[in-house]
Amino acid sequence: MRKKILIITITIVILFAIGGGIFVKNVIERNNPKNWGVNPLKLPDVVTDKVLQKHNSDLEGVYGFQGKDMSKKDLSQVSLDVISNISFDKSTKWPQKSNLPAGYDPNKWFDMGKDPGLNLSKIHEKGITGKGISVAVIDKPIRSTHDEFKGRMNYYKIGIPQTKPHFHGLACASILAGKTCGVASESKLYYFATPDLWIKSADYIKAVNKIIEINKSLPKNEKIRIVSVSDDVDKDNKNYSKWQKTLKKANSEGLTVVHADLFNKEKFSLGGCDASKDRNNPLNYKLSKFYWDEKKIDKSNIMVPLDFKTTADNRSDAAYVYWGEGGVSWAIPYVTGLAALAWQVKPNLTFDQILDKLIETKTTTSEGRYIIDPEKFINSIAK
Repeated sequence: MRKKILIITITIVILFAIGGGIFVKNVIERNNPKNWGVNPLKLPDVVTDKVLQKHNSDLEGVYGFQGKDMSKKDLSQVSLDVISNISFDKSTKWPQKSNLPAGYDPNKWFDMGKDPGLNLSKIHEKGITGKGISVAVIDKPIRSTHDEFKGRMNYYKIGIPQTKPHFHGLACASILAGKTCGVASESKLYYFATPDLWIKSADYIKAVNKIIEINKSLPKNEKIRIVSVSDDVDKDNKNYSKWQKTLKKANSEGLTVVHADLFNKEKFSLGGCDASKDRNNPLNYKLSKFYWDEKKIDKSNIMVPLDFKTTADNRSDAAYVYWGEGGVSWAIPYVTGLAALAWQVKPNLTFDQILDKLIETKTTTSEGRYIIDPEKFINSIAK
């Protein structure tokens, strides 16, 4: 009997060891950036929409074809609608043109993705670039030396441990203040890097208080006016009341903090225009694939463009990445950037007045949905 019990015990221990080993192996593989994105080896030679739609786990969906060798795959049967939502970078290896979807030119889409669209380039040509306006981003650590921000970024580390550079913060900073892909391309950027950890609220509070402290030492015309936080602190968070008090304190100090709750209160929605169409024409914008059911999105909502964007990448100071799909996270720095443009034109506006004007000057898409109109917005403010 004892021998039998011993054998059973040893067997259980071995099974646990094997299971634990598999678990550890899976964790290691998941945490290895080389394994992020769609693995070409797991795809058939001829790839279709249906095949790609099966490869939509978190890491596959976010990283897509970044750094992948797709040169031996036939992608010609993939629709523009599907491939336009897949991220890639300059290290992605593509098949020959005949094996790409008709009308799909990765290089063109990559370059077009840097254009913030909706005639913002015309606004920039008039010298309205956010110059003279100080803005801030609170987000995960990034490559602070990237070419997009050379000479315009002040970088602060808030909280420990400081984790590895993350795409999220760099994308947000690019959309807000990047010199080639930003809304406020010449604004002065302050970046507050908070650790990529589950518990973030305490660091957000520290960061906002740090900004308030910094502002006390800056001349009036150089103070940070607005902060982009592509996140929020939920009501069930233990720091919720502290966060709310911090927001009120910031507001009393003349500092606007734009966070995810804005999109709930102001009824904004998310959209984009792929590179096969004119990004400056509001008619070409569609509701984002971020939404599973378009019918549930109120038609009175106002669309903010966030899909099909190319932003700075952490791999090197000169690296960029195309993102097929964004989210609320990237709409927040876009609106923040528009506020910076508005303040350059009319410094005494309040943020509420800016939002009112942004809503008032909306236009419509070909699908009858509302969308912001930056050119009309700025022209209205300039009157």
